[in-house]
Amino acid sequence: MRKENKLLLVVVEGINDQIALLPLNKFYTPHNFEIIFTRGDITSAKTSTRQNIKSCLQSHIKNFLNKNKLHKQDILKVFFITDTDGTFIPDANIEAQSSCNKFKYLDDKIICKDVEQAKKRNKRKKDNILELLKTKEIYGISLEIFFMSCNLDHVITGEANCSVDQKSQNAEEFSAKYATGTGNEVELRQKFENFFLDRLTEKNVPEDYFGSWKHIQLDVNSLQRCSNFYLALKEIDELC
Repeated sequence: MRKENKLLLVVVEGINDQIALLPLNKFYTPHNFEIIFTRGDITSAKTSTRQNIKSCLQSHIKNFLNKNKLHKQDILKVFFITDTDGTFIPDANIEAQSSCNKFKYLDDKIICKDVEQAKKRNKRKKDNILELLKTKEIYGISLEIFFMSCNLDHVITGEANCSVDQKSQNAEEFSAKYATGTGNEVELRQKFENFFLDRLTEKNVPEDYFGSWKHIQLDVNSLQRCSNFYLALKEIDELC
């Protein structure tokens, strides 16, 4: 397959992430995109470890290739996008509340029912993210990972603790705003890119790949509303 016809494979956590990023298919032609989701956060799953996280991600990629009768040579690059979920905050910023049935994300702390379980979740997710961050290739395909902080809804709406119904509505509204919004395609693409650029500049996130990852690991930054996905958008036109 010629380089310009190869796929950019975007791997996200869930269907709402997939829907929210559908404007990629409209704005970045002639690039070919496939956005697939892992049906949950593989970096925080209890079965995931630093020893098997690469094979876990690889299995999703291989399943996609097999299903579509493709080969790894047909993929130009893999972008893996994960929520930070406050995973890099100090343990002291995790607070117990007996009535809290699920994690609640605030600007400077996580509130949960079981602090020890939250600590374990954070360490597991952190270890897995750092393992993927140092991984240059997955299944022989170039890999880069990007973050939504503290999660997708936080990035696209400013609200980190949405209900299931709200998450679905947020994704559809965000996608529609740019895919079918007012203005021509060039203007809409610029607005789409500027939205993610703002998610860097508003929190003074460095505009380089490793700098942005160093930033998100500091203090309570992984609870702040930011994303380095703009860096992926900048890179797309350089890939072909």
